[in-house]
Amino acid sequence: MADTVDSFTETTKRGWGAKLRNAVSGLVIGPLMVVGAILLLTWNEGRSARMASALSEGERIVAPVSNTTVDPLFQGKLVYVQGVASTSETLVDDIFGVSSQALQLRRDVQMYQWKESEKSSTKKEMGGGESTTTEYRYSKEWSASLINSNDFRRPEGHTNPTMWRYHPDSLLAQNAHIGALALDPSLVFKIGGEQLLRIQDKAQLRPDSITADISAYDGGLYVGSDPSKPQIGDLRIKFYQVRPGNVSIVAGQQDGRLIPFVTSNGTELALVQAGVHSSAALFSAARTENRIMTWLVRLGGFVLATLGCMVFLSIFVALADVVPILGSIVGFGTGLISVVVGLIVSALTIAIAWFAYRPLAAAGLMVAAVVVSIVLIRRRRAAPRTVTPKARAA
Repeated sequence: MADTVDSFTETTKRGWGAKLRNAVSGLVIGPLMVVGAILLLTWNEGRSARMASALSEGERIVAPVSNTTVDPLFQGKLVYVQGVASTSETLVDDIFGVSSQALQLRRDVQMYQWKESEKSSTKKEMGGGESTTTEYRYSKEWSASLINSNDFRRPEGHTNPTMWRYHPDSLLAQNAHIGALALDPSLVFKIGGEQLLRIQDKAQLRPDSITADISAYDGGLYVGSDPSKPQIGDLRIKFYQVRPGNVSIVAGQQDGRLIPFVTSNGTELALVQAGVHSSAALFSAARTENRIMTWLVRLGGFVLATLGCMVFLSIFVALADVVPILGSIVGFGTGLISVVVGLIVSALTIAIAWFAYRPLAAAGLMVAAVVVSIVLIRRRRAAPRTVTPKARAA
């Protein structure tokens, strides 16, 4: 949480000429953004279709196998295995010596740093210029990534360290297995169920890693003079582990190992979930994940296409801004146009991609749309007309 906040406000002015020059550059940048959206949406539909096809193929051919023996009949096949994932390997953190007989061991590091945030408001002026008032706020917060204070608007007094004293790291068991079947590290990486490996005392650490400013704190380590009064550059370090336990896997069996399986369209399948789950549940979860990713990327493509159109049309807003209220009206109009164009571009791209990657589904949707349209037209024509009798003359 933030414990210190300071701020300052800055007002900048930009003339109509500068706005117009920026808007002119939008005539090039805007179309490039739209093209980028089209490429992103096309790639996404191809990826989604290949994954959907791979999952359907996998569900048809997957075979359940026992983990007690390696059955040569399933060499090179897609198999479903359930059991206890375990290892005889002890993972040891290379800096602090913290160890655990675990499938995964991760060192999480957070640093206390300055963070800049900003909030701006822009006011249009007669003649096409504008003034922008920006409030810059600086707060001290814990962060898992380095924040470059050189990019701050006012770096003076808000300087962050430029490197980690202790960096984040993770280890994977290389000899994990489910019964008689060995697990490829890429599958071990997918196993969830991470738990905190609690550090109660510095005695758990390797002696040569202990320095005067390291203390056990809140189940982990604190690097600094006083955990209750953190200073810029102080670190919080915690260790997380994935212990041996039940896991369910759909993967390829190769030479006594479980590895990612390559389907006929070149897509890798490696479905892993901690706990006891059926193969149907694993495929269902994978389909849900694929749909979510597909719609998220579709949304991203639509937003990119819309922004590209807005950037392209910004020259009309800049020209109209000579009269502020007129510029606002034009800006509202171009915004609506951009949303509509973004929707059209996204929909057309997805539709064309479907014909390329899912021709049968696309044809089915077209037939359904035509049938529904014909039915609606016929019902409308067949509907009885109500004739209003003419009023008698007085």
